[in-house]
Order: sequence, then structure tokens, then C-alpha cells
Amino acid sequence: IPVIMIGPGTVLASFRVFIQEIAFLKSECIPVGETILYFGCRHDKLDYLYAEELKMYVDEGFLTHINLAITRDHPEKRNVNNLI
Repeated sequence: IPVIMIGPGTVLASFRVFIQEIAFLKSECIPVGETILYFGCRHDKLDYLYAEELKMYVDEGFLTHINLAITRDHPEKRNVNNLI
């Protein structure tokens, strides 16, 4: 069963704990389905605080994919709902 997390900014802390739990389960060889995160923030450098940690989860296979919407740093305004 896939896990799809949709966070338009402030809920990332809750999802971060959930991803940490998935990482623990997978490290214990407990099967977990695909884990996909849709996340949005205003500024890449200022607001995307856990970028390195989330990239590590993707690299390690704990997080299947991150769909990121940065709303202020790009000429086109992209919101989370545009990614879904």
C-alpha cells in the first residue's frame, strides 16, 4: 500500500517523523510500500530546512519520491496542488 503525504508547508515536521518510522521499519526488513511526499514552501534556501535529510531518505530508499513546489523562487508560481 503506498503512503502519499501532502504537505503545503507547515506539516513537514509531522511527515518527517513518519518518514523516520518508515526508515526504521525498512531497516528492520519490515516491508513498506512506496512513500511519496508532496511538499511546498516559499523559498528554497530559507524554508526547505530538511532538504539534505529528505534527500538522504530518497538516496537510502526510505522515501520513494519527493515532489517539491517552491512558490517564490521561480518565475512560475508552483503550489503543491499544481503537482498533484
